[in-house]
Amino acid sequence: MGYRTMSVRPINRPEPEHLETVKAEMKTLGSPTIRVADAGDFYVALEGSHRLHAAAELDVPVIFDVIDPEDDIDLRTLDVDTMDEFDGNIVSCDDLVAYLSGLREHEMVRVTVA
Repeated sequence: MGYRTMSVRPINRPEPEHLETVKAEMKTLGSPTIRVADAGDFYVALEGSHRLHAAAELDVPVIFDVIDPEDDIDLRTLDVDTMDEFDGNIVSCDDLVAYLSGLREHEMVRVTVA
């Protein structure tokens, strides 16, 4: 199975100090697994903003755990900045992706996917 390069929109901006810690750990642990949702032309990371950026900077392949668009997501399991957009804690993956795809202030990250 070959590698491919994909664009991913993270849910948060990385904090520089924490990013350095994650990069150091990744050099030992290797490829991270990150939950993502397919947004058509790109993916939206539902977690792991620091791991995503670290992998891109270190050129370490990422393993995607792609969530089914029809699945429900518990917002309490995500470390996302703003969830006031939704009523309650459970939202459809499609609704969450539509919201997160619009977060243009979170720049796309290009990663190698295993």
